Amino acid sequence: MKFVFPIVSSVLLIIGLSVLASFLLDYFNKRIWNILFLKIIARYLPYITTIFMLFWMVGIFLGTGFFYFLGGTTTAFFILLSASLIISLPICFLIYRFGQVHIKKRVKLDESRRRFLKYATGVFPAAAFSLSGLGVIQSFTKVRVPVITIGIPDLPPALEGFKIAHLSDLHLGYYYSLDDLEKTIEIIDANKPDIYFVTGDIADDIEKIDDALKLICCLRTPCQGFASVGNHEYYRGIDKVIKAFEKRPLPLLLNTGTTVQIKGVDVYIGGADDPVFMRPDMKQFLDDTVTKTMFNAPANAFHILMCHRPGGFDTAQKLGVDLTLSGHTHGGQIGFMRKSLFDGWPIEKYQWGLYKEGKSRLYTSSGMGVWFPFRLGCPAEAPIIILRNDKLA
Repeated sequence: MKFVFPIVSSVLLIIGLSVLASFLLDYFNKRIWNILFLKIIARYLPYITTIFMLFWMVGIFLGTGFFYFLGGTTTAFFILLSASLIISLPICFLIYRFGQVHIKKRVKLDESRRRFLKYATGVFPAAAFSLSGLGVIQSFTKVRVPVITIGIPDLPPALEGFKIAHLSDLHLGYYYSLDDLEKTIEIIDANKPDIYFVTGDIADDIEKIDDALKLICCLRTPCQGFASVGNHEYYRGIDKVIKAFEKRPLPLLLNTGTTVQIKGVDVYIGGADDPVFMRPDMKQFLDDTVTKTMFNAPANAFHILMCHRPGGFDTAQKLGVDLTLSGHTHGGQIGFMRKSLFDGWPIEKYQWGLYKEGKSRLYTSSGMGVWFPFRLGCPAEAPIIILRNDKLA
């Protein structure tokens, strides 16, 4: 029953978006363009969106790859189309009305100028269609492996230049395959990382979790890798996930941590739990799980925390955690110049990239895969993080 409310809420929200977009498109089309194609889209948008969303739901509940892929990609397109139309159409109409008034004050509004206004404002719905399609296409582009340098205050000299491979949000199964993962692992391996961390949401097709872990464990790092959970581990079956980890040399840290020796330095590595759903006490939950995870961390050790949700950084930095690695947000799935369009928003303010608070550092990955196939200016990534001594901090 705990899954019913968020699913029903999401379905109603999607249908509501399409109905509102349909109304606005029909309303403004009658007043500006009178184009048959737009009239047809306005009439059938809610129905088409609902049909493909049902395909997506069938794919989710029955594990049918064809329905999941077709329904998910098409629903993503129509959701983004609806949202972009809702935003752009009122702006478009205001520009059109302003143009009419402006021209009337100076010259007679003849048919050629009227047509110019129509075509000029027609850029907005055309852009909505184009960006929605482009966003779906970009969600299937190859995973980037960017090299990112992070300055850490008081970094132990032995860890200077230490390389961390950060894998997060693979969502393996329907939009990101085992073949894709194998290719990404080869690229990561070529960068010769010293250690790797996996920060949750590994597989949406639970049957592929074992093969995914097998591939990840092929990374030839001098130091043992570690993993933490995300919300999708709970969605797909946490018991199966734990059993899969037990068969591999990749410890899954759940509300706990361990101290390891790396180049003669004590390094405490912790893995926080995930609250699964949005909840009123989200901040308190993250505070509790991060505090519990770091409870036994030696004060003189270098601290690394895996916390699927970047909101845990608020507590981590208060506890003096040197480096926190997170995912979950997918960078808000819309970005510009390596920053999320939604950066700083209250719900998830650490959307994508590097963040600093005092001597603590957070890197939020945009993730390797998607559960909702849309990315625009926010490419999939599996970053290689190089630690440096931040002498200026």
